[in-house]
Amino acid sequence: MKKDTRITKILCIFFTAAVFLSVLFSVAGERVYAVDNGVRLPVLMYHSTFYKDVGKYNIHPSMLENDLKYLKRHGYTTITVQDLIDYGAGNAELPDKPVMLTFDDGYLTNYYYAYPLFKKYGMKLVMSVIGSCVDENYKAGSKNKAAHVNYEQIKEMTDSGLVEIQNHTYNLHKSKKTKGLSKLPDESYDAYKARLSADLMRLNDSLTEHIGIKCTAVAFPFGFYTKGDTLNVIKELGFTASFTCTYGINYINRQSDFHLLKRINRSGNTPSEEFFKRQKM
Repeated sequence: MKKDTRITKILCIFFTAAVFLSVLFSVAGERVYAVDNGVRLPVLMYHSTFYKDVGKYNIHPSMLENDLKYLKRHGYTTITVQDLIDYGAGNAELPDKPVMLTFDDGYLTNYYYAYPLFKKYGMKLVMSVIGSCVDENYKAGSKNKAAHVNYEQIKEMTDSGLVEIQNHTYNLHKSKKTKGLSKLPDESYDAYKARLSADLMRLNDSLTEHIGIKCTAVAFPFGFYTKGDTLNVIKELGFTASFTCTYGINYINRQSDFHLLKRINRSGNTPSEEFFKRQKM
């Protein structure tokens, strides 16, 4: 009987040790994974927020609110490009679970329906505007769902500290002669650089003149760019980050240059819970 008891005790000790080592190596493995891959940063790409015509590029305000609730509930903290810059410079830490919510084009619907929700939940968004559209709406004062924000609305949002404005080109988004930031066939690098610089800096200068802000990132229209050349130009112009339309999750560290950030398009076709579970968030 004593022999059986000793065997039982030995087996219990062995089992306990095995479980302990298993947990220890598992935790260590997770730490190594985190160090090797950097900070996990999902960047979501929204466009319009409107209660009609919900689809690939338009999300219902109630669904956007569900997104914000989900992220809050699961411990995510919204960040901006400036937060990345501060992190890269060693001046600040990133939150445990950062997420960036980007809104392309600068639709007026986001001022009326998205911005109030971000104020309600105290969360941040990054809005990349099209300069020519801002100028057109500024002059016309249009309020239809296809209209864009004007300078007064941009100032109001940036003054809140919750909205960061970035560059979605002045007119290359709407140009029928070019594909986003892509280089034209047979276009020399110097000509390409001059064309890109003129467009991007026209928007930057306009925002500085009207509001006193400077864009630090570029969102590529439709995700189009020319490998190598595009980055060379925008870096020379002083942009410290750029957004693509390439699907994926980013892993960053302090040495990252924050260019060519991947994004996940947020359509209005998938409920919040299902959408975020698909992204493993």
